[in-house]
Amino acid sequence: MKKINLYFQFYKNKFAFPLALSLFTLFSLKIMTLAVLTLAAITFLIWFYQKFINDKKNQTLYFYYNLGLTELKLYTFLFIINMIVLISINIGIKWMF
Repeated sequence: MKKINLYFQFYKNKFAFPLALSLFTLFSLKIMTLAVLTLAAITFLIWFYQKFINDKKNQTLYFYYNLGLTELKLYTFLFIINMIVLISINIGIKWMF
């Protein structure tokens, strides 16, 4: 239970913007493929910025490393959570209309 709380704490800090932007793309254009590409691209840009530009010594994720969570696990889990939310909202849109 403690690790799931850590995942969601990381989720609140890093992945609200990609999900919001992909949902905006989905609602405005109603093209799921473009929304998924937007989610993947923004997630990659956040990872790239965090890894190479903002924190060159990789010190911001030491808290998670010390508790047994790697960077790949964090980003993969949270990308999957965002995809589940995006797909369920897309299904809801298709079901409503």
